[in-house]
Amino acid sequence: MDTDVRFGATWRRVTEFFRLMHSPGELRASDLTEVSGRPGSAEVLATATVCDSLNDPLRRVIVRIREGELAQVSDGKADSHAATWSCDGTRLAYLSAADPRRGHHLCVQGPDGCREIHLPGAAEQCVWAPTGASLLVRVADPGADKAGAEGSGHRPGTAGPANWLPAVDTAATTSPGRSLWLVEAETGATRPVPCGHTVWEVGYAGPDRAVAVVSAGATESDWYRAHLSVIDLDTGVATELYRSERQLGRPTGSPGGAWIAAVEADCSDRGIIAGTLLLFDHNGQPRPVDTGQVQVTAAQWLDDRRLAFSGMRGLASVVGVHDLVSGETRELWATEAGLGGLHEPDAYVQPDETVLAAVQQYRKPPAIVHRLAGASTVLVTATHAGTEALRAQIGDCATLSWEAPDGERIEGLFVTPNRPGPHPLIVYLHGGPIWAFRDRWLGSNPIIALLASHGYAVLCPNPRGSSGRGPEFVAPVLGDVGGLDGGDILAGVDHLVDAGPVDPARIGVMGGSYGGYMTAWLVTQDSRFKAAVPVAPVTHWRSLYYTTNIPRFVTNVVRAEPSEAGGVYEARSPLTYVANVRTPCLNVAGALDLCTPATEAHQFHRALLDHGVESALVVYPAEGHGIRTFPATVDYCTRVLDWFTRFMPADARSGR
Repeated sequence: MDTDVRFGATWRRVTEFFRLMHSPGELRASDLTEVSGRPGSAEVLATATVCDSLNDPLRRVIVRIREGELAQVSDGKADSHAATWSCDGTRLAYLSAADPRRGHHLCVQGPDGCREIHLPGAAEQCVWAPTGASLLVRVADPGADKAGAEGSGHRPGTAGPANWLPAVDTAATTSPGRSLWLVEAETGATRPVPCGHTVWEVGYAGPDRAVAVVSAGATESDWYRAHLSVIDLDTGVATELYRSERQLGRPTGSPGGAWIAAVEADCSDRGIIAGTLLLFDHNGQPRPVDTGQVQVTAAQWLDDRRLAFSGMRGLASVVGVHDLVSGETRELWATEAGLGGLHEPDAYVQPDETVLAAVQQYRKPPAIVHRLAGASTVLVTATHAGTEALRAQIGDCATLSWEAPDGERIEGLFVTPNRPGPHPLIVYLHGGPIWAFRDRWLGSNPIIALLASHGYAVLCPNPRGSSGRGPEFVAPVLGDVGGLDGGDILAGVDHLVDAGPVDPARIGVMGGSYGGYMTAWLVTQDSRFKAAVPVAPVTHWRSLYYTTNIPRFVTNVVRAEPSEAGGVYEARSPLTYVANVRTPCLNVAGALDLCTPATEAHQFHRALLDHGVESALVVYPAEGHGIRTFPATVDYCTRVLDWFTRFMPADARSGR
């Protein structure tokens, strides 16, 4: 494989695909997320993703919807997101960075103009007080780890005294933490809230208290054992409210402070949660909310009586509201379309229970939709000049279900190209394992639509362990990685082969993170795959435990300690069975990845070569967990297409 692939025909085709997708240099939105409404007004804001150049990272800007068009609110040269209005609608706060490599700061716009407020670190979250007089800001210390869902790596750090000095780690080494700051909206005055814990996520719980997910330790791994505490904003005293064996997120209190809500679930990644919505009364006693089998991903208080929520039920996105007085839960919207952001559904619910949300499907670009009493109105779409050209080449997407070997019903999405079958098939596996595919524009990753545009069908399965079907659907994977979930995936392939739309002689597999693990695992267990692309993979659970920044993730999913000889750490690691592999593998990693370090891909590559298997290793020096930025994304997609074309070309058929 060439080191430089920029001058080939595939690179040119991939570049054209992304040019049509992003319209670089035109400040056109290719994605819309984080929708919010201005209290007392019809004004709607969102975060738009824009592309300045296919040689630069994508950027986010805050936009206002006006007469079906998007008008920019934030600085056009900065990366800005997380816009939120004060309760009276007079002030707007958001996070912004002229250079994201230096970290985000807080911006507050109001009657007196725009104020930039810099805190000692990178601002990660801002929340308005119920009074609108102040904000809570969660700040990451310089050098703190980023979550895997953000791409891993570190927050911007401070320069050391000399660049040759070594990094030193001992039992006494302390990690950069995350602190809580109070900001006065009118003056911009700031003060720390010294709660004595690392603050991972925060919400107000009345005017003078906060509720937060906190831990004593500051490492990324400590998040997996974080608990819920109530923090007095005057004294900083933190009082433990709830501790769980699972993970906690989305803490938020009712405006008057009488009730607190949070979500509890088994989670793979910090920042991604889909689970049980819990309510805590003034005595701190939790009770689950009956959400109609919806796994909740976001919660928002409408007033002291009503709690709105968004979440997943199977492949559907659902928005509802729970009345604490009557105990009634009502669904405001349920749709097979993808609501909210990439990782999970979210929506903004107004006091009259109007829903504002970003909505998209495989063939429908993101749109901001107003939903009330069952009627939907599109306020704006991200459709642009390149949309129709993309639609003409990406084929179609349909939901699919099949039966696993033990009789469980498994769901997924099936993308087919614009040509007659039987098609070559790429099985695209999601990360986590606790995550799920939803119906989104061009697929959850644009490489799905790119593969379809080159003649490949793509199966996106949600096997056991996936979000959206309750804790009983997640639980079987914990302690059984590669077991039932692997069987679910292979059963989906068998289903498509038996049904006839795919060519059994041309089946490939790829995925990232846990999907990278499953890719490496499946080629050790099944010889049907003609080519594979493990991205940011786990290839040995024990080596991962001792090198990752999230060892508690490993023990959470493996359900065993690495000091135990043999056992699941050996039995469920691809390296253990590498002698079985006959599938050519393109192993991809980011050099900055702290979650699944590049050594995981490297050792699998080396073992494949030792056993005479065709293998290539591609490590991107400026990428972390997954390949996310341009121009590396164009390079990565070029190599993936060339790999599958070489070993299972779309224009060749088995003659079945």
